Amino acid sequence: MVRKVVTVDKELRPADVLKEWEVIRTEDKGATLKITIYANTIRTMRLNANSTLEDVALVTKSIDAFEPESMQAGANQGLEHGSVGRAG
Repeated sequence: MVRKVVTVDKELRPADVLKEWEVIRTEDKGATLKITIYANTIRTMRLNANSTLEDVALVTKSIDAFEPESMQAGANQGLEHGSVGRAG
């Protein structure tokens, strides 16, 4: 769901940035969103990574805030907010 919401907008500079989005399903019916970003410059990478993480954080916080109470009762304190990254 997060990927569908965030990927609606087209890249402003598609010649400078390429993003690959992958949803990795887990055995416990959860999922991890893996985003790989390729950019022409370090500055472009930094700006794009920051923007992408802000968008993902906003969407996950919104989902968490508007999730029906019946679903929250069985969940482990809502959605996990965090990121793991690797440069290079």
